[in-house]
Amino acid sequence: MHVGSRSGRWRGGVVPQEGAALSPQEVAQLDRTIPGAASIPRYEILRNAELHVLNAADANYLSDVSTGFDVIINAMNPKNYGEWAETWPPINKSVIEAASRHGLKLVITGNLYGYGKVTEPMTESTPLNPNGTKGQVRVKMWQDALSPHHAGHVRAAEVRSSDYVGVGIDEQSYLGKFLIGPVSGGKTAWLPVGRKDAPHTWTSVRDAGRLIPRIAELPDSDPAWGHTWHTPSAPALSFQEVADQVAEMSGQSTPRVREVPQAGIKAMSLFMPILRELDETKHQFENPFIMDDSKAREYFGMSETPWEETLREVLGVHRG
Repeated sequence: MHVGSRSGRWRGGVVPQEGAALSPQEVAQLDRTIPGAASIPRYEILRNAELHVLNAADANYLSDVSTGFDVIINAMNPKNYGEWAETWPPINKSVIEAASRHGLKLVITGNLYGYGKVTEPMTESTPLNPNGTKGQVRVKMWQDALSPHHAGHVRAAEVRSSDYVGVGIDEQSYLGKFLIGPVSGGKTAWLPVGRKDAPHTWTSVRDAGRLIPRIAELPDSDPAWGHTWHTPSAPALSFQEVADQVAEMSGQSTPRVREVPQAGIKAMSLFMPILRELDETKHQFENPFIMDDSKAREYFGMSETPWEETLREVLGVHRG
């Protein structure tokens, strides 16, 4: 979670465990040691920040930390994917309460789960029709933020992105973990879910990182508040198309992309719980899943990072 002021200073809070209450002694100890985290790539973007470790579900402490600031950016992602229905509500409630107490701006980092199964490109006007628990959670998060927005207690906006690709996020990037990594190393890419020929929008994490602070710095009177925005992203590409590009850039032979048979997925899910959780979102990779970002492009005058540039940056990491 990032909390920032107009002076340009940013404070970051890191959630070690959802629902774990830290004692004052633990907080003090972590606050003394956390500056060293700036040397870790994960925190490099916050090198000049004040960093605080906190339980994000503690609205009182979060309110204390955010005193005197202008905006809260909720860029958290609870670690256990299968427990969103339990972990997200208290965190979201705490964030909204803290923002409301101080009359802050609130920018939520969202995704496309709330649209559910779609048959055409998604715009910000596409009806919210979640087909599972995680989508329902994300829809309610936005609805809960809109209530205090309309009441005049906060200024809220949500930035929605498709599946991320970028440097340093392999464990959070389906494309990076299951395709870019193996193909760049000359190995077969096995897809636990999805069809290799289905076009899909991929969002550079860098572009989401550009749009979010752009909105956060808008004045309270800007009409962008109270709306959702799609991050400008590169044209949709299938797994096979990305694999062909990766192989060419990394000097590998014709890439092999295989879809794991359903029977194999069921067997793997017995010892890989995350595969069971992907059942709700597998449609995103089995059919065309395309995000229309023209609204944000026009309003903010933004374009995406060129796809080849994003891919070369990621390959630079995979190739050492």
